[in-house]
Amino acid sequence: MKKILLSLLILTSLMGCQMTKSTNLTPADLYGEYELVQVDQAPIEKTLDRAMTLSFEQGVADNLKVYGVLCNNFMGQVALKQGKITSQGLASTRMSCFREKEATMENFLNAMLEEGASLTLQSTTLTIEGAGHKFVYKKR
Repeated sequence: MKKILLSLLILTSLMGCQMTKSTNLTPADLYGEYELVQVDQAPIEKTLDRAMTLSFEQGVADNLKVYGVLCNNFMGQVALKQGKITSQGLASTRMSCFREKEATMENFLNAMLEEGASLTLQSTTLTIEGAGHKFVYKKR
């Protein structure tokens, strides 16, 4: 019985290591498009307009190209080092945001990226945490 429990414990630990990546993330691990599903533990309601997304592609040198939609369209370059993502600032369309919540989330994301946010990728779930906020995305 002890051997079975020990084997299950080891197997569970190994599976957890394979499924969660943070400090050993590579840019290629992030490539693709993600849809925002949760901010600060509050679920994102689907709207008829458009999905709130975040996408990563190969960038210049060691950087990643990032673009997406919250209230505005945004784009730019981000650096990924030791599980943290940072940006010197992203370009944005700067349209009027009629939904205050989306405008606030946009400000949160910009602050997170400028300060440096930690990333966790677990299967198809990407979590970005920093500046007191947590964004959860699902890969499309």
